[in-house]
Amino acid sequence: MNILIIGAGRFGKALARVFANAGHSVVIVDKDENKIKGIEDEVSQAVILDSSDEDALTQLALDEFDYVFLCISDISASILTAQILLDSKVKRIYAKASGEVHAKILARLGVHKIIQPEKSSAESLAYNVMLGTEEFVELLRKKNFLIASFQVPPEFEGKSIAELDLRRKFGVFVIAVDRKEADLKESSAERKDLLGLDSKTRTEVLPDGNFILLRSDKLTIIGEVSNIEEFRRYVEEAK
Repeated sequence: MNILIIGAGRFGKALARVFANAGHSVVIVDKDENKIKGIEDEVSQAVILDSSDEDALTQLALDEFDYVFLCISDISASILTAQILLDSKVKRIYAKASGEVHAKILARLGVHKIIQPEKSSAESLAYNVMLGTEEFVELLRKKNFLIASFQVPPEFEGKSIAELDLRRKFGVFVIAVDRKEADLKESSAERKDLLGLDSKTRTEVLPDGNFILLRSDKLTIIGEVSNIEEFRRYVEEAK
């Protein structure tokens, strides 16, 4: 992907590093030369540029970028830059807001996505974009689907996913099972199919019908909102 990051503050640099380390082409710009220093060797290009200057900004061939991240805290400069980007028909604009008023103004301008750093880290935002998570979540919302996690109820213990037949009973599908590492058997045959999340938990992604559940497991399921709610009520009553 071709990424343009406007604003080389802490948030902008953090974004730039995540995308660059993942192998994407990153151009970062800022009008402050001191902010550009230290990031030049980590990205494809670092440019000293005032983004609120339309002539200067449009020279960057804005239509070639897949995503533009506007990471300027100054409200006036941010609004001016956002308007230039929108007028230039930029594909996707993610703009950082320094507060609720700033966020509302950006939203009214028509910015595609508002970023509020106190609610979203640069790293998580970058990975959401790279993995398509945000588009996936939006698709689920439009289709009235939901993904949720639940602790395995007592009567599920020792039963296989096929035996439980959650698709027929509740209209939900098991897409992952989290299992505490202390509960894992030591056999390499069982371990080879598990993906490590961290030192305490391992996850079986898209487990087959023969997967046997433990009481301490956590199920991640997908289904229509009404079906998820029905399953939630069942789990709560079974506690």
